[in-house]
Amino acid sequence: MCDTATGPAPAPRRPDRRRRRLTGVRAAALIAALHALPAAAAAQQADTLRPIRLDSLAVSVTRGQLARDRFPAAVTVVGADAIRGAQANVGLDESLDRVPGVFVNNRYNFALGSRISIRGMGARAAFGVRGVRVIADGIPLTMPDGQSNLTNLDLGAAQRIEVLRGPSSSLYGNAAGGVISVTSEAPPAGAVGVDARVLAGDVGRDAGLGRLRRIQAKTGGRADGAHWLVSLSHLETDGFRDYSRAEQTLLNARGTLALGQHSALTVVVNAVDAPVSQSAGALPLDSVRVRRDMAWPNNVRTQSGEATTHVQSGLAWVRTFESGRLDVAGYGLRRDVDNSLPFAFIFLERRAAGVRSSWAGTPIRAAEQLGLTGGVDLEWSSDDRREFTNVGGAPGSSLRRDQTDRVTAVGPFVQASWQVSATVDVTAGARYDAVTFAADDRLLTDGRDDSGERTLSAFSPTLGAAWQLLPGLRIYGNVATAFQTPTTTELINSPPVAGQPCCPGGFNVRLEPQRARSIELGTRGEAGTGLVFDVALYHMDVENTIVPFQVPDGEGREFFRNAGESRHRGVELGARAPMGRHTFSVAWTFNDFVFIDDGNPAVQHEGNRLPGIPRHRLFAGIDVRLPADLRIEFEADHTGSYFANDANDANAVNDAATVFDVRARWSRPVGGWRFEPFLAVANLTDTQYNASVVVNAAGRRYFEPAPGRNIHLGFSVAAGGWAAR
Repeated sequence: MCDTATGPAPAPRRPDRRRRRLTGVRAAALIAALHALPAAAAAQQADTLRPIRLDSLAVSVTRGQLARDRFPAAVTVVGADAIRGAQANVGLDESLDRVPGVFVNNRYNFALGSRISIRGMGARAAFGVRGVRVIADGIPLTMPDGQSNLTNLDLGAAQRIEVLRGPSSSLYGNAAGGVISVTSEAPPAGAVGVDARVLAGDVGRDAGLGRLRRIQAKTGGRADGAHWLVSLSHLETDGFRDYSRAEQTLLNARGTLALGQHSALTVVVNAVDAPVSQSAGALPLDSVRVRRDMAWPNNVRTQSGEATTHVQSGLAWVRTFESGRLDVAGYGLRRDVDNSLPFAFIFLERRAAGVRSSWAGTPIRAAEQLGLTGGVDLEWSSDDRREFTNVGGAPGSSLRRDQTDRVTAVGPFVQASWQVSATVDVTAGARYDAVTFAADDRLLTDGRDDSGERTLSAFSPTLGAAWQLLPGLRIYGNVATAFQTPTTTELINSPPVAGQPCCPGGFNVRLEPQRARSIELGTRGEAGTGLVFDVALYHMDVENTIVPFQVPDGEGREFFRNAGESRHRGVELGARAPMGRHTFSVAWTFNDFVFIDDGNPAVQHEGNRLPGIPRHRLFAGIDVRLPADLRIEFEADHTGSYFANDANDANAVNDAATVFDVRARWSRPVGGWRFEPFLAVANLTDTQYNASVVVNAAGRRYFEPAPGRNIHLGFSVAAGGWAAR
């Protein structure tokens, strides 16, 4: 398409903030409905649900029946203490900083979200999450094109996070360079519980604790074959940089109803209203040195940011048999975004739905050592996208893009596990994925029709084995594959041709899927002293690596191209050891990611390090438990230097940084209540560093600064079944 339409444009739809509010009436209705669930369950079903256990070693992220210690891949489980505790619960970096191989860039920008990479997969994301599959309570947060939005992820009600590190497309398909699965906490047993939490912080800028405010209320309980959990939270922050204010209200509800002795039905509802998410933008190095908390002037002038509403619901049915278990889950979502960008004003209406089904069990009763998992995932999404010029933060009269982008994905898979002996397990799996992208161009006044369709497909096999070398010590190895299509946003942004206005519609037909082949060796175990450890070494070859870039006449847009080949090698070490009443944890990651072929004959980047990922990262923490239920956590996080561009320029280096945090909480039962005040100081030594970079940014605006020393404090109060936790 041309930069502007030549004919009359339809009037732009103005953002209606009232339309984007989740009203109190709607929230109350949802809460009332969830409270009514136990009564309905009691009237319809007197049987109790046969428990399906998930013990400390079992993990659902593997989509099979093998316990974690027998599964031949690197899997890390993060528990409730590390997720909630005295954390602010505003970003996944708070929980995943202790997981080796995982790198979370908290961009301190709610309009863009955190960037998450696992073994380098996902490091290119300009916003949201790419290359990593994210699942919450069995419902995908990742769309069929591989893009994840985490606005509806409720960390304040999360009980467990499972991380499958490394390629796993044989299980999850597109964009499964790693998998993050979040499970909500279970409701209290035997009684209705309530839990309220209030937090205030200073976000590292000026005095006073009013710049960050978060409140959360939860209720849950059980009654004759049913249990439920409802969480409602509200977050407001002024941000530590100019023009970085954000506001968000989140409702998360989950209810499960027993359907006899062997089956259960679960409903999950998430609703998010985020009317304000300002985007301060990245800065060049000279601006960072002058004033770290400034916003880029053009972002302020164009009022960059977004207003979002997101409603997602899912229904999951589980049926257990003597020989196995059947899981079927369906979901649907609606996401509306008014997105003001420096180069455009975009209205996006997304509709998506999907079905995930799998069966896991023993196909032959006489061969109980053989396990089989199989199923199919069906996904669909539709983005109605209208792009206007940006006039001072409002849509102008010039319509530049009007198209619908649809993605349909189908992926059947199968995985077999064979217990060769009491000490040896072999696992093999395969999946075929076909992802179809279709664009319907409705803006034809420019004399062009950029409608089209592309189907990108891949076959993804895997093979692994685990061997118990000694009691408490197991080694494993696997050969795995992954593929990753461009996301819809990446695929529709075609770079402008020299001398032509920005930017054509339709698809970037030159952009191909990224494919990876990985070999991994690892060991994990537990010593008699209570030491738990996990070590993994891997080598991964990535072809058609998708890399971002900007061009001077591209209006600040992110474009994407394929590099020829990159090599990812690394070592990951995680350990946890008791020290009397205390616990010491460490996680070390070594990354050796380089371009083998940069795919661009005009430059010579072969041998350069991939941007956006540090070579070294070290986390160390100690959880000190003192008398009178007082806990103090000390943490140190060292991130090595890394480059912000493919050329590895000296002026594109993000310097290494070591950050120290300390948190304290005190729990006190009083009658049937439990009170827990807490205090946290992040970046204790006031280190000046950049939390993230924009890879290959035009104008060398690479850097996204992190706040200096910042404090938050608060308290929680619980009653009923939750008071005894």
